Amino acid sequence: MGVYEEEKYPFIKDEIALIQLAIKMGKPVIGICFGGQLVAKAAGADVYRGRGREIGWYQIKLTDEGLSDPLLAGLPGEFTVFQWHGDTFDIPDGGKNLASSESFRNQLVKIGRKAYGFQFHLEVTEGMIREWIDINEKELLSMNGDIDPEKILGETPKHIETLNSYGDVVFSRFLDLMEE
Repeated sequence: MGVYEEEKYPFIKDEIALIQLAIKMGKPVIGICFGGQLVAKAAGADVYRGRGREIGWYQIKLTDEGLSDPLLAGLPGEFTVFQWHGDTFDIPDGGKNLASSESFRNQLVKIGRKAYGFQFHLEVTEGMIREWIDINEKELLSMNGDIDPEKILGETPKHIETLNSYGDVVFSRFLDLMEE
């Protein structure tokens, strides 16, 4: 489903309203993938289908603002993350783009001081990736070879530990935001 499918999935409007309220109140908000798109939409950005898909392991690059953001400080300027999306979002007025990839310019939006919308996945485990591939195998195989499930599974052991260590850092810092 896409964030832009509010008529088909009416609960999306309620999710957006809740996120808007949390942002307005200055509460910490974190959204990942669909959740990141919801954060962007709640802040006034357009969310729409991208020109392709990112499913698997991809490089992202932190922007200058990303390099200096308290949630990301100390992470490398470029690193490999796990992606599973075909939609993207614009950066809303007043928002900051903290990361980009070769195919999708907006990978991480920050709204105010405490709201973040991640397009990529820092929370995944190897087991989750295997499960997602199993559940979506027919769809992945129908993509004319653009997405290779075996390649994704083969690359996972090479990247998952580092990704999880970055996730630990980011999510710990986000929890610190919640305590403020």
